Amino acid sequence: MASVPHRITKNADKFQRIRDAVCVWDGCGSDPHPHLTAPLCMDHAKKLTVQVMLMTEKDPKPTPAQRAKRRASGVQVPEEPIGLVYFIKFSERIKIGFSTNVENRMKNLPHDEILALIPGTVSDEQALHKKFDAIRITGEWFANDPRLTDFIETLPVHETLAA
Repeated sequence: MASVPHRITKNADKFQRIRDAVCVWDGCGSDPHPHLTAPLCMDHAKKLTVQVMLMTEKDPKPTPAQRAKRRASGVQVPEEPIGLVYFIKFSERIKIGFSTNVENRMKNLPHDEILALIPGTVSDEQALHKKFDAIRITGEWFANDPRLTDFIETLPVHETLAA
């Protein structure tokens, strides 16, 4: 009879302990799902998966609709981060963007001039995209149009631009 490597028997013991346990989610106590490597019931495994996805997604800026859907699923969703909505000019285009670290963002983004910075959220940025949709070129880039430049001129000068 061939011996079973220690690693395999150790994992088999671990899975048996998990199957014999209860869901470790606070206050649950349900039977864990038999195919999971952690003692969680399927409902809590799904919630944990969504939370991990929120923490690791490349674009950590879910839309308001995505945030509402996640809240409805019972997952705790952090409040929208407050940062700066920026308006930058590059060639004859203007970009409306959002960042919680504008200084770093500007280092990695081609631009000729920072036109304005205003405190805001991703939702504020998206509302501005919608407002100027008629002059959108692509994505977050808009035509250098009087409707947009006149709007930018009404914005207060942010302290980082005044220096």
